[in-house]
Amino acid sequence: MGTDEIREVGTRLSSQAEALAALGAVLRLRSTGTTAVPEIQEALAGVVSALGLTDAVDGASPAELAAASSPIRAMFLQAIDLLTDPGRAPGWSFTDADVLQSFGRTSAGFAHVLREKVAPALDGLADRLSADGAAFLDVGVGVGGLAIAMAEQWPNLRVVGIDPWEPSLALARENVAATRVGERIELRAMRIEDLPDREAFDLAFLPGPFLPQAVLDTAVTRVRETLRPGGWALIGLFRGRDPLDEALARLRAARSGGSSPTPAEAVAFLTAAGFEEVAEFQADLGIPSALAVGRRP
Repeated sequence: MGTDEIREVGTRLSSQAEALAALGAVLRLRSTGTTAVPEIQEALAGVVSALGLTDAVDGASPAELAAASSPIRAMFLQAIDLLTDPGRAPGWSFTDADVLQSFGRTSAGFAHVLREKVAPALDGLADRLSADGAAFLDVGVGVGGLAIAMAEQWPNLRVVGIDPWEPSLALARENVAATRVGERIELRAMRIEDLPDREAFDLAFLPGPFLPQAVLDTAVTRVRETLRPGGWALIGLFRGRDPLDEALARLRAARSGGSSPTPAEAVAFLTAAGFEEVAEFQADLGIPSALAVGRRP
């Protein structure tokens, strides 16, 4: 009986995963301007039609399609790692450039969310990011996706990105060098605990799921010291829309060696560290997610 249930659930989830892979393939083909052989092209179009997304795909720009495909690709690449080596030690140990770049492209999409939804809702943040001398701290910069997108969104913004993972930083240096905003982006190989800056930034982003619990406690306090008075801190969180989503969010965080605080717990961290105007904020980062936000007095 038990194996019958496993097969039934596995069959249902396999169909969903295959449909998502097909959608990701269509987005990748369209965004890169390439095509598959006619019979595959027709079959992929049939899947997109069955999902009710034909008009949405046809009406999107290549850049929009690329942004939509990144979280799908990142999820599948991470899933392959889970299936291939489920027993590996927790931690961010990816070295494959394709995996790292996919996560970077996913994080870049947050810059648009921040500009259109988050910054206007946080008192004074939009003006601060537009002002001369504005500065943003990206903790866990990875391959530089968010750092580059932030510099592109705000022409006066200086960005400091820190990360201890050299394989990501090596790609970040290449990615930054290939942009027109590279002179405003500084990359540092370091952990947040070692950051020496004081009252230097108007906004700081902490990737909650990639920071162990003990580090997150220290990081929140350290970020408060790096912010200018009135600056804002954002803690990114994996969240779920149902029990399965919540379980998957905890799994992603555990595999990355990070933590999975609830928004309420993250709000408590910020409050305990002396932040004001602390609140939860829903945000779409390509996967179910949320933010905890707080302002330095």
